[in-house]
Amino acid sequence: KKNFNYKTNTILSKIQKLNKWNEFVEDFISLNITSLKALKKKLNLSEQTVFNWRHKLLSAIVLKTNSTFKEETIEFDEAWLRLSRKGRQNLGIKDKPKYRSWRKKQVGDSNYNTKVLFAFGRDSRQLDVHQSHTGRTSSIHMKTYFTSEKFKDVTVFSDAHVTYKSFFKANNINHGTFIGKNHISFLDKNIHNQTINSYIRGFKYFVNEHLRGVSTKYL
Repeated sequence: KKNFNYKTNTILSKIQKLNKWNEFVEDFISLNITSLKALKKKLNLSEQTVFNWRHKLLSAIVLKTNSTFKEETIEFDEAWLRLSRKGRQNLGIKDKPKYRSWRKKQVGDSNYNTKVLFAFGRDSRQLDVHQSHTGRTSSIHMKTYFTSEKFKDVTVFSDAHVTYKSFFKANNINHGTFIGKNHISFLDKNIHNQTINSYIRGFKYFVNEHLRGVSTKYL
């Protein structure tokens, strides 16, 4: 026998303490993102419960987010974050200071970094963030992200990365470029990705400084 109520097939399914859930959500949407230990004390819950709730809420947000861009200009760029195994035990690292020093040297297209793709629609004001791959960006990664269902009749502004140029040309997508270090085209001041760069700076600061890093599998 199956029983159904107002919580069935919703984010509230199996949530017993709704008053504490509401406090938890209020803390989350305030973007304070209180630590698990602090929330544990504040809500008088176990740390595992708070951890599960956080990922339950994040998963629900991801499922509801389905950005599509149609007939508009897109600012596009990518950022990298170091692969993180935060929270895992017994990694077998004997010399941790030496390991941390080595990790700090892994920048850019290293296979020890994960790439995150960002797209911003100037008309719709939509921001799309997608964890993509490790290492150098290829046309395969671009094809996986720039689907015809997600991007329809758009013009993309980005730096003149060889992979970007070849992919957009091969797929007949209008593409405006600029030299990466300049962040803007000197021939057409409208061609830039300064808005998306601002979002990327905020995203990396939030992850690296406010959260003190996030395990890549939960990114």
